[in-house]
Amino acid sequence: MKSYKDFKIGTKLYSGFGAVLVLLAVVAFMSYDNLMNTEKGFINLIHGDISIEIQNANIDRYMLQARRNEKDFLLRKEIKHLEKVDKAVANLKKEANLLLELEQKAGNQQGIKDANLILEYADQYLDGFHNIVKEYQTIGLDHASGLQGQFRVAASELAGIINNANEQLLQINLLTIRKEEKDYLLLGDEKYIKRTIDKLATLQLNAYASGLSAEDKIAVKITTQKYEKGFLKLVEKNIAIEKNMIVMIDAANKLEPIVNEGYYSAKENATAKEILTIETAESNAQIPIWISAIALLMGGFIAFYVARIISRPISDIATIAELISTGDIDHTIKVNSKDETGQLAQSFQNLINYMKELAEAANQIASNNLTIDVKPKSDKDVLGSSFTKMISNLTGVVHQLNATAEQVVSAAT
Repeated sequence: MKSYKDFKIGTKLYSGFGAVLVLLAVVAFMSYDNLMNTEKGFINLIHGDISIEIQNANIDRYMLQARRNEKDFLLRKEIKHLEKVDKAVANLKKEANLLLELEQKAGNQQGIKDANLILEYADQYLDGFHNIVKEYQTIGLDHASGLQGQFRVAASELAGIINNANEQLLQINLLTIRKEEKDYLLLGDEKYIKRTIDKLATLQLNAYASGLSAEDKIAVKITTQKYEKGFLKLVEKNIAIEKNMIVMIDAANKLEPIVNEGYYSAKENATAKEILTIETAESNAQIPIWISAIALLMGGFIAFYVARIISRPISDIATIAELISTGDIDHTIKVNSKDETGQLAQSFQNLINYMKELAEAANQIASNNLTIDVKPKSDKDVLGSSFTKMISNLTGVVHQLNATAEQVVSAAT
């Protein structure tokens, strides 16, 4: 398997800077992913806990509107407030259904339970209020209508009979009855019911013992019974109102804490998730910074390493070339790679070896050794070819000199 230093310089450059580009691409992707996750976190927050918080706030607002209009009705007995309560509760239930959907999406079982309880208590509250209104309509929304109007008519008839007869004791009895009646209507204390009934019985007894005509006595009895019947019916309706008031108030008292708890719980969850989202985003933002730093360091290291593996062999070759130019050819270049610089170093070493071979051949020729064999490296090896020709020519000269010497010797003998 090839070592990294044996790769081509271009491959080294491409691979090195390619690695830096990959790291930068990773940084870009992680930054984008962090941005998307942060955005998603805030969107989930808006569609989750913040929406739940808003829904609970809306429910609380509509409940307050219903309670305000409920109080207005109880104070003024105006039927228009019934419509306002109906509208407020309808809006409340609409918001509660939206809250239920949000809790179901979030998979919050406690939230689902609370939303269903809000709907249940809203229905209980509205049913109780409707029953109260119905009972008040039966009693009479003003002094002239309903049961109030009926027993007031009876009281007026009774007062007319007694006043016409000018019976002071009966007049005192009637005033006392009306006082006990008013005390009951104002205070709601049951003791005034008995007192009123007792005073009506006393009135009847006193009427029989009075100087009223037989016809007036019968009229007093009939009117007193009508008054008593109307009063007891009114008492019955007031008791029904009290029972429905307990149901209505109990439902409201159960609903309001659930809404408040849901609101503050959602608010706390939203705050906690917002902090977590921001912290996660800040934490994730550090990763691209570190990767960028690593990419810069890696880019610097690659640049230094590639420059070093390119420049160092070339520097060594340049130094040796300078020495060779002065005639010093006794050098060896170490070849540590197979890239272009390694090939250059190997080629330069081959050149040195070639020069050493020719230098050795020259030394042999200088020592009168013409038997050496110098082979040109190629057809274009001018120096090698010249050495071959020189050795051949010198050998011919030597042979010619030897022949001449032999002729001279022969002639001398």
